[in-house]
Formats: sequence, C-alpha cells, structure tokens
Amino acid sequence: MSNYLAFDIGGTEIKYGLLTESGDILEKGIFPTVRNSGEAILQAILAKVSLFPSLDGIALSAPRVCK
Repeated sequence: MSNYLAFDIGGTEIKYGLLTESGDILEKGIFPTVRNSGEAILQAILAKVSLFPSLDGIALSAPRVCK
C-alpha cells in the first residue's frame, strides 16, 4: 500500500496528514508557521517527513502571494 504525506501551508499554521493511496487519513497534525522564514518552514516540513521513512510521495499546498 502506498502512503503520501500532504502539507497545507497557511499563514498561522501548517496542517499535515498521512494518507493512503485510497485517501484514508492515517495520521494528521498541525504545527505553527514561522512567517518570516521560508527556510524555517522548509526545515519544519523536512522534520515531519523524516518521521515517515517509507513515503511514496509528498504534496504541498500554499497560498498565492499577491502584492
């Protein structure tokens, strides 16, 4: 069975879920978004990814920034 880790990057928090290929949620969680550092966001996501060594894919969702 394939497992995927999905992240939804929001302005105040990042939500994540471990899903099966059929869309069943095996685990989910939330952690705060560090708004002033893209590097900190990346490192936080990589820390979560390292907890799941046998992933078949990763999905990211982030808001579009308009100025």
